Amino acid sequence: MARRIVFAQNAGFHNDPQSRLFVDQWIDLDWQHKVFTNSWTGEMKGAGPSYEVGFLDHYSGRISEHGVIRAPDDIAWLRSAIDDRHPSSAPFKLVARIHQLGLIRDGKKGFEIEVLTGDDAEALTRAAKREQAIATFKEVWWLVPIGIGVLWWMF
Repeated sequence: MARRIVFAQNAGFHNDPQSRLFVDQWIDLDWQHKVFTNSWTGEMKGAGPSYEVGFLDHYSGRISEHGVIRAPDDIAWLRSAIDDRHPSSAPFKLVARIHQLGLIRDGKKGFEIEVLTGDDAEALTRAAKREQAIATFKEVWWLVPIGIGVLWWMF
């Protein structure tokens, strides 16, 4: 139930944000702690979030890094927004989208992303799904009268 605009510094292989990014584009943010097994020893290990910003590769599960959130106050806000949820609540929802591109802060190039959590993220997700359903209906509306005509003719 929080919303904040955070600064992501350009980083990684895809460090030119104008090449693939645009305003209001949904983007992924690495905010979860990771638990994995060491392949050599078999021991369980953990790692904290890297706060990388980019697009999730569904095959490898990694983010193609376009930027990194490095500001201590932005990271502290993200941690508090994530940790403030009630343990018995529904699965945690975090949504991020591009807010502004081509910024320079403290001599570092980057871009701003809008981060929404909780109910705000749910509302944004529902609105995006509704917009997508309306756009799909606008494309295939002409099939509805044909379907009604075929059903009327069959019965």
